[in-house]
Amino acid sequence: MEVGDLKPAQVWKAQYRGLVRLLLFFTGQTHDLLNQMADEARMAIVREAGDDGELDGLGYLRAQRQLLDLWADTFKAWKRQFEILQAEAAAIAYGGLCALHENYVRPALEKTLHEATADNLFDRLLRSVAGAAQRRIYEDGLNLSARIWRLDHQSRAGLEQVLANGVANRKSAYAIAGDLEAYLGPGRDCPRWTTTRLGLTKTQIAAGDLRGLKSGGACRGQGVAYNALRLARNEYQIIHGMATDDVMQALPFVEQEQISLSPSHPERDRCDEVVTGGEGGRGIYPKGTIQLPIHVQCLCIKTAVLMKPAEFTDRLRAWRNGSQAWPAMDSYADYLGGDVGIGLGGTAVLETLLRWASGTVDEMQSTVQ
Repeated sequence: MEVGDLKPAQVWKAQYRGLVRLLLFFTGQTHDLLNQMADEARMAIVREAGDDGELDGLGYLRAQRQLLDLWADTFKAWKRQFEILQAEAAAIAYGGLCALHENYVRPALEKTLHEATADNLFDRLLRSVAGAAQRRIYEDGLNLSARIWRLDHQSRAGLEQVLANGVANRKSAYAIAGDLEAYLGPGRDCPRWTTTRLGLTKTQIAAGDLRGLKSGGACRGQGVAYNALRLARNEYQIIHGMATDDVMQALPFVEQEQISLSPSHPERDRCDEVVTGGEGGRGIYPKGTIQLPIHVQCLCIKTAVLMKPAEFTDRLRAWRNGSQAWPAMDSYADYLGGDVGIGLGGTAVLETLLRWASGTVDEMQSTVQ
């Protein structure tokens, strides 16, 4: 996929596809990290067991120290990947702005335009939306940093408790290792499943290719895996939603927003009320009315109702030659640093959108290495 393939009506679908593929990729990464920890924890616990296959007091202390070191390393790696992909989730939305600018704004301008790019602009916008996401306070009074801290410390305490209970109940080292893996909760087949699914093309999916679908339950997870992914998915949706709202507010040819259900919407909830509300009962609202996600694990889709191309071209050219005022376009020019004709086809955020919407698994993997 290239920027020229993203016609205005397709940009929002590409953003949604990119976000869903990012969520799927990180699901596999999370399960992979926890599976690796489970394997290393098993070896450490069995190594510290006595001839009877159980842990004595000294073996317990040694195993505990190794277990906590393993968790510290695993959580550090998970948090690093989480933060990288959080920024990618926001960049996908700003990549959509670039695609719309290239395929909607620039063709409507009559003058030859320069091709300088604006990566500095998007670096600033990404920092701004990341700060807003970090400052966001949830209903429980916690912000993102506090939630990550709680995930770390609750998981660490839970691992210690599983180990202590196993020793107290005279379980074998192998049984304790099994209990620890169950507490971590990763699916053994999840990394392979997500890689298979991410490798399919849009054509294969549309044709009904079921590879990776029949065993999708392998990624359901429990315990630490479930809690970590619940936190991450919600944060990715929040920051992507914030960036999307910023883009829609900035674009003067976006007239309204429309909310649609995800194709995988499981059961009736608040989302159904939103998508059947608004103008004409079609989920159409003034832009900025609905903030996504509507609830935790929500995958609703926000798209734009655009000004008709002919009307936009006439207004833009009149604004450009000074015959008609258009304050919203003045604001958009300021948003871009003063030049509405600037080229955005080579920006890093546009490359991010294209990578997640249509890139290979290797290209995705390169973002977290």
